[in-house]
Amino acid sequence: MNLNGTWKLFYLDRKTGKSGAIDARVPGNVETDMAAAGLLPEDLFYGTNITQAYKLETYDFTYEKKFDADDERAEYDLIFEGVDCCAEYFLNGEKIGESNNMLVEHVFRVKNLRKKGNELKVAIRSVFYENNGRGYDLRTMIKCWVPSLTPTVSVRRAQHTYGWDIMPRAVSAGIWKSVRLEKVQKHAFTQFYIVTKHINRDGSAALSVFYEFNRETEITAEGGYVLRVRGSCGKSAFCAEEKLYFRAGNFWLNVPDAALWWPKNYGKPALYDVRAELVRGEEVLATAACRTGIRTAELLFEEGGAGEFCFRINGKRIFALGTNWTPLSPYHSKDGERLSPALALLDDIGCNCVRCWGGNVYESDAFFDFCDERGIMVWQDFAFACATYPEDGAFLSEVREEAVKVIRRLRGHPSLVLWAGDNELDEVNCMLGYDPEDNEISRNVLKRCVRDHDFRRAYLPSSPYVSSRSVFAEGSSPEKHVWGERDYFKNEFYRNQGARFVSEIGYHGCVSEESAKKFIPAEELEGRSSESWILHSSDCFGRRDRIFLMEKQAAYLFGKAPEKFADFAEASQYVQAEAYKFFIENMRTDGEKRGIIWWNLLDGWPQFSDAVVDYYFVKKEAYAVIQRSQRPFLIAVRENENGRAVLFACNHSGAETCAEYEVSDADTREVLCRGKVRAGAGEIVRLETIGHLYFEKRMLLIFWKGSESGFNHYITGAPPYAAADFRRWYALLHKIEENGGKF
Repeated sequence: MNLNGTWKLFYLDRKTGKSGAIDARVPGNVETDMAAAGLLPEDLFYGTNITQAYKLETYDFTYEKKFDADDERAEYDLIFEGVDCCAEYFLNGEKIGESNNMLVEHVFRVKNLRKKGNELKVAIRSVFYENNGRGYDLRTMIKCWVPSLTPTVSVRRAQHTYGWDIMPRAVSAGIWKSVRLEKVQKHAFTQFYIVTKHINRDGSAALSVFYEFNRETEITAEGGYVLRVRGSCGKSAFCAEEKLYFRAGNFWLNVPDAALWWPKNYGKPALYDVRAELVRGEEVLATAACRTGIRTAELLFEEGGAGEFCFRINGKRIFALGTNWTPLSPYHSKDGERLSPALALLDDIGCNCVRCWGGNVYESDAFFDFCDERGIMVWQDFAFACATYPEDGAFLSEVREEAVKVIRRLRGHPSLVLWAGDNELDEVNCMLGYDPEDNEISRNVLKRCVRDHDFRRAYLPSSPYVSSRSVFAEGSSPEKHVWGERDYFKNEFYRNQGARFVSEIGYHGCVSEESAKKFIPAEELEGRSSESWILHSSDCFGRRDRIFLMEKQAAYLFGKAPEKFADFAEASQYVQAEAYKFFIENMRTDGEKRGIIWWNLLDGWPQFSDAVVDYYFVKKEAYAVIQRSQRPFLIAVRENENGRAVLFACNHSGAETCAEYEVSDADTREVLCRGKVRAGAGEIVRLETIGHLYFEKRMLLIFWKGSESGFNHYITGAPPYAAADFRRWYALLHKIEENGGKF
């Protein structure tokens, strides 16, 4: 029974005593409900409006709902998929439980419901007072990357909500995910999980089947219970029956001619529809169903700057082309309406990998279903980011409970290839002089949770990972977050960074004038220094960091940053597009590299940022450029140390590719070279050196046709460039795209 819809919301400001009641929506957040009731600005994202919601941080809220029960004699599970954050739950005047974690579901067993008029209350305490009532040691008080974050990390909630350089401060409250009642069945699966054990040379695969039933299902050796498992994927199918001797256990089955799940670019992401039945005689007592993929997934990791960091799927090394997945909204009850178009972008831009960043919430099953179906590998951080966390027994117990719930919910997805303990906590600990190996959460609690509940999936303690055996310095880790000064994207720092795998790298790009007018007041648009600009640029720092960097980057490429907003936005987007192109292609043309996960795809609120699609789903210039740079077969230019343009064919796919290519000058149409290339699966082929073009400001066009066809571009020479040249060149790129890749 679904309990979503209209609830009554009561509020009390502990600071002033102000109180009241309004109608609220579930799923929902209190800010959106109060805005709908006229108690906050209607558009919280316009100007500095969102700062008016800061006052709600000292409020307590109570949600109330009346409902009828289908069967008052039955037992039910009352399931809250997400409540933000510190809450007590009451049913018909009796307390039934409490929770202190917005990131996972909470389930309460209830009975003796009324046929009519049940009263459900959820009382949510102010997170401010919850944090204010706690004690803190020096370690949790130290400022880290995000000053507004520490020491409030003692409550388990999405870390970005305290303010980040990509999100506003939005310390919200609410029942932000669905609520439902489920009737308790006499016999029920509590766990059903299938994992690939190994893939055989003859094309068959061995699967391990894990099962557990509720305690009421008293399975004994003489009880006659059988577990029947069937699965099918096109023409491939399997069926197995196992006699049961206890309510929990494991067995394995064989799948002949197994259809394998492959990441995008390397094969089809085959999925099996699986049904399991607990049978006794002719009676089916309990059922479970899932979709799963047959595949092996490994993380090849060798410490050191010249080491290894690579995903290997079904025995084949995969080049990861991906993006970081960041919050879809400050108010996560809105995530659902933004998810589908965001996922469409993820697929369309050519990603075969996505990293779910640790400052966010855990994504929905719909997100993982999509990645399963499209062959997009998921790197999942646990929800810890950029801070030092408590390690007392109570907090570690909460972390353990959270991790087990998340692992069990997500482990059945073949797209999930890696658990990472956190985002940048090893770096934080090194910065503070702590040994990262002493981190009890990442080195023990989370590691053991993965070991105990998902032992066949790789675990990385932190991103980037720093052990006590390595010195935190350039070249110490094969996997890095590459940020630097963010001045010229071809400087020494970016060109020769030593990482084999880059899991964060980004570059700013201003939103269009049309989008900016939706959140920056007209009178402030041209200034770039107002409170609205600052708030929508770098909220957690309260400075002009992002604005300054955008100006600096545009000035470097074009000699100066344009004053007029429309010109500035255009110049900034050109810079961002060329930066992402350089980052991706510099990795792809280097045979030692194994992947790049750039930052980031989509804004979660209106802002000036690194995202290549703004909050309103308007694509920046970088989007189409990245889309071309992420094609599985790519011909691209790499400048060598002498400034000469060297042509490479990169075949990051699972099949051999043959093509004829031509390189020409975009303005004169002079053909600079032609040729043919045959590139095996996963092969990078050096083609030829075009010439010494460092002092020649040209745009080269590269076309190829064959088993794969496409086009690419490369802008030669050194800054500063004329904005008019870029405007002409990019207009030509748009025209070629519209003409289906034809000049």
